[in-house]
Amino acid sequence: MAFYMRRTGIFQLHFNWSRIPGTFKKAFFQYNIITMLGTAGALLIMKIDSLMVSSMIGLDANAIYTIGFSIAVVIEMPRRAISQVAMPVISEKFAANQLEEINSLYKKIAIHQLLVCGLVFLLIWVNIDSLYHFVPNRTVYEAGKWVVLLIGLGKLSDVLFSVNGEIIVFSRFYTFNITATLLMAMAVILLNLLFIPLYGIEGAALASFLAMFFYNLIKFLFVRIKLGFNPFTPEVFLLLLAGGVSWATSYFLLPATDWVIIDLMLRSGWVILVYLGMVYWLKAAPEAMDWVLNKIKSVWDSYNHK
Repeated sequence: MAFYMRRTGIFQLHFNWSRIPGTFKKAFFQYNIITMLGTAGALLIMKIDSLMVSSMIGLDANAIYTIGFSIAVVIEMPRRAISQVAMPVISEKFAANQLEEINSLYKKIAIHQLLVCGLVFLLIWVNIDSLYHFVPNRTVYEAGKWVVLLIGLGKLSDVLFSVNGEIIVFSRFYTFNITATLLMAMAVILLNLLFIPLYGIEGAALASFLAMFFYNLIKFLFVRIKLGFNPFTPEVFLLLLAGGVSWATSYFLLPATDWVIIDLMLRSGWVILVYLGMVYWLKAAPEAMDWVLNKIKSVWDSYNHK
């Protein structure tokens, strides 16, 4: 693609450093190196637990852990998409010194990504036994279902604390990312050394959950103290309430069935109905629900016109 754009004249690279001030060059490289180190460190941290499971328990245990971890990672996919959209907006707001607008965006993102990612988490967890039914050698790999829960809760903490990392990266305090990453790395290693001998792969998952939660908590406190931003609104807690009720009713009221597909559809349908129904009733995410209802109405109207 780069070759094609270069050939057609769309893509041009000019390395003319003479017109760029020296002070800007220094700031540019300093920012990029720190950001790169912070990102690389965060990626490596997510591999530490897998390496420690392999070395302390064995490769078989790591296979079970990795599959559970991979299922749980699906929860944060919507968050990644939202983050990619939010980053340039946050950068632009900081450039214009529109701090109140960033705080407002911080709150809105917390609500809407929790709405989506919370539903994904619920759908995975209420159907966890059915999902493992489709995994080859499920009797072996089912041991990793508690890994799914703990890593899923860790990913949900990323969602709950909103885009605190992105705000730090684009603020004048961006160097704090290195400090937070180093603290998380040490926490992951120490917690794994503590919990893996006690609880095995569940211990590694517990260590990751605690490390992710406190990593996000530290960043939240930093953003709160330095910038005065707070992502938590009553709507966030109403969403958590809706999630808790939908899980509890699914677990205690729905009967278990041996027909996996039927069970999957029944529990998924029930969770979606109760969760979105409570979100609408509690007015936890009015903008999102209005958008959904308008989309349903437009589809219904177009169907009727046909």
